[in-house]
Amino acid sequence: MSRIRFSENEVTKCFDSQNSRNREADILNRLSHTPISGLVPKVTGLSELEEGETKQYLISMSRIAGVPLSDHALDEGVVEQLASVLASCHQLFKFTSFGSLTSDLQVEDSQSRFGDFLILQLRQWNVRLARFSTQYAEVSTTLTGLLDQQHSSLNRFTSAVFCHNDFDLKNVLHVQGKITGLIDWEHAGAYPFAWDMRKLYPVLYWKKPGWGSLFLTRYLSQCPNVVIPSVSEQALLVAVDCIGALSWAYRNRAQSEANRISQLLNQALAMLSEGVSNE
Repeated sequence: MSRIRFSENEVTKCFDSQNSRNREADILNRLSHTPISGLVPKVTGLSELEEGETKQYLISMSRIAGVPLSDHALDEGVVEQLASVLASCHQLFKFTSFGSLTSDLQVEDSQSRFGDFLILQLRQWNVRLARFSTQYAEVSTTLTGLLDQQHSSLNRFTSAVFCHNDFDLKNVLHVQGKITGLIDWEHAGAYPFAWDMRKLYPVLYWKKPGWGSLFLTRYLSQCPNVVIPSVSEQALLVAVDCIGALSWAYRNRAQSEANRISQLLNQALAMLSEGVSNE
């Protein structure tokens, strides 16, 4: 877990783990030499801070101008920018397996098949969530069964690319509708397009007709060979992600966030129960 402190020209991010701090710092340094360097904070220093018996590990970074896109009304121009930014990220590095990344961009706990990765991920999140709440036990069992049923289908996603892995509008900065930065790279990993879309999918496909098609057209103009998930597959990925997000929200006693995620989970489950008849 990390915490963020702001000053006029700098952002300081605090970690409980030195490995986690070093991992994000190394990923940011690598990104500073890529085509998306202008969108990524620059590491200005690493330090440690002792508070009583605990120690915090800090990264100091340049502060990118802008505010979170989650506070801005989307329009077609912003949707197209989102597609271009995500496509640019996905073209930076390619991998042969799925999982989180180490500081030197090696895949940790790698799974050669995406279906295997998802089942393992859901099981881990189920264990964490069960420590705080039992109300989602039946939902988790249902999702595990669906993953087992769609295992072969999910293994169609064979191309692992460099993913931000928390591509949420709150992590995209803008100034008057122009995207200026992408922050919070601590969860970056090697995954397929569909997994990196799980945060954006409800916003682009469930809220306004046409935005999803606009996004996909622009994305495919840069990454034409990507495997596109079906509507039900993407809804399943959103639902699985909600279990992980709920485990975080309960662990951090973020009840309002847990309520928001629960509503999103219900939407995804409704799509799955209907069988997405228009596919």
